[in-house]
This record gives sequence, C-alpha cells and structure tokens, in this order.
Amino acid sequence: MNLNMPQEHIEALSQRGEKVGAEFVERFTKTHPDLVLDWRNHRWVRLRSALAALEENLLKIDRSCRAPCNEDLAYDEWVRAANNNELPSYPWEPVSTSTDWKYQRQKATDMLDALRRCSQTLQAGQTEPMPLNKGAPRPRPELRVRPRV
Repeated sequence: MNLNMPQEHIEALSQRGEKVGAEFVERFTKTHPDLVLDWRNHRWVRLRSALAALEENLLKIDRSCRAPCNEDLAYDEWVRAANNNELPSYPWEPVSTSTDWKYQRQKATDMLDALRRCSQTLQAGQTEPMPLNKGAPRPRPELRVRPRV
C-alpha cells in the first residue's frame, strides 16, 4: 500500500474498481448463455470443491476412529468414555440450566457416529479412495480448523 500515492493514481484505481464492480454485477446477476463464468457456474464450482474437501475430511475422521496412531485412544471411544475431570482441557459444559455436561458429550458422540456413517457410505463399493476429487476444481480446497479472526 502506497500512502503517498498521487491523487490521479487514486482516482484511476477508483475508476477501475468501479468498472470491475459493474462487471461483477453484470456477470453474476444475469444469465449469459455464451458465458461460462456466471453465477450458476460459480455456485457449481463451490459445491464441487466443498464436496471433494468434505469427502477427504470425512475419510480422515473415520480413519482416526478406526485406526488411531500409536497408543492413542480412538476419538469416538474417548468422547464416549471421558468424564469431565479426566479431560486435559476444555471440558464439556451444560448447554442450558436443564442439562448437564453429559448432554454435550452425547451430542459429540452422535455427531462422530453420523460423520463416520457418512464416510463409510462414501467408501462403500468404491474403487477409488476419494472419487469426489476426480474432476473436481483445482486447486483443491482444504478444510481446516482454525480460530475465527
């Protein structure tokens, strides 16, 4: 960023930005049969990318439950068995005054079970480890757990 940019440069950049904005509006609010890069295509690319990335992560979750590394306890077993006083940090908490921490643990158990079923359904009868990646947009996106900023 150049904070000492001359006024004419700022105005030229502003005009270019206005034209780009108008192009986005034109491209993504109207149907163009002769144009591939429209809103419909954008949505399709995002869906294909998301499905491929989700598939990869579901397979990782299932694998970490089915065959944990070293002497680690499988995630699903750990969640089912752990009491709050045994957790290294971030214990389960009541979600309301009418529930205790075991409700949150049960929800986590249910979620892991559902995610593993999804993964196993994806793998059933497949010859490739990640078929949704085949033909998916490149570069492949990556789902990552990270802090919100």
